[in-house]
Amino acid sequence: MPPRIPADTRAAILADIQAGHLSCRAIAKAHGVSPSTVSKLAADAIPVDAFERSQTKKATEAATADAASRRAVLGTAWLSLAEEAVAQARAELADARADKAATIAGIATDKHLALDKHGVDPHGLSAVDAWLTAMTGEDDT
Repeated sequence: MPPRIPADTRAAILADIQAGHLSCRAIAKAHGVSPSTVSKLAADAIPVDAFERSQTKKATEAATADAASRRAVLGTAWLSLAEEAVAQARAELADARADKAATIAGIATDKHLALDKHGVDPHGLSAVDAWLTAMTGEDDT
């Protein structure tokens, strides 16, 4: 039978458990005892499971949802800024000289075409057809 834990060590372990800042393993390591000893002391002294983490899980889920909401707000702000920049560019285009206007129009057209092509299969296949072609190896191009 292992020796009984000294009273001061036992009190320090219980204080760490009640503080709730460390895991069972961290408390065990800090006091030189096994995790099962810490769990046993917790079960004997505290009426609820001291290492139960459902509240932590709920808090983490809430923080994740909050972060997603903040990203959505930030995304909307960036999109609004882009729209304002486009409006400003259009207003300034009216004041531009013909050669600058032609250059701006050409760049805008190229950007539009690049965006339009984004995500389109080079062979004009739908996403499903492109996947099937890749999976079967029947690329006849």
